[in-house]
Amino acid sequence: MTELEQQLNNIQAGSLSTIESDRKSFELFIEKHNALFKRACGRKPDIAPVQHLLGVLTKAHIEETSHIESQSESAAAMRKVFDENLGKEHTHKFEELGSRQFALVTHLWLYCQGYLRMDFSLANDHAFNSATLLSTTTLASTQELRTQFLESFYLGNERSPIAARTPSKLSQWFKRLFS
Repeated sequence: MTELEQQLNNIQAGSLSTIESDRKSFELFIEKHNALFKRACGRKPDIAPVQHLLGVLTKAHIEETSHIESQSESAAAMRKVFDENLGKEHTHKFEELGSRQFALVTHLWLYCQGYLRMDFSLANDHAFNSATLLSTTTLASTQELRTQFLESFYLGNERSPIAARTPSKLSQWFKRLFS
């Protein structure tokens, strides 16, 4: 088991349904990014490995986003050919590998953000932007994809050992005042 895969297992990301249903994309991700993760951990051993993981996932997400954006026209054209020649009932059987890889990286990235208890509104924006981009190459709606991505964020948040932030006294006062 590689260091990257071990770190993903340490934060329980290996049990995401996306990973379980698409093992090949997960293995490609590990193969492609393990060396970077290992280098990052070696260069700055005083930083928690989960922080390095977030950095690697952020970089991977940027790369996959760029790939999807550059391939979106050809993927849409391919989907159109499938629709016209096979019919919509068979088109769902074909999915571009880049789309699967992008979805996997997005799920892992948002899971890690949740695990680190990062800001929800930022994660929601990332989920929406990723879903919008991915919906152009898949048959799924933007809202459906955004919801799936946010499930990963919430699962990471639920599994996080980091204590949830308590609301400030001012926000508690407002809540009591308007409740």
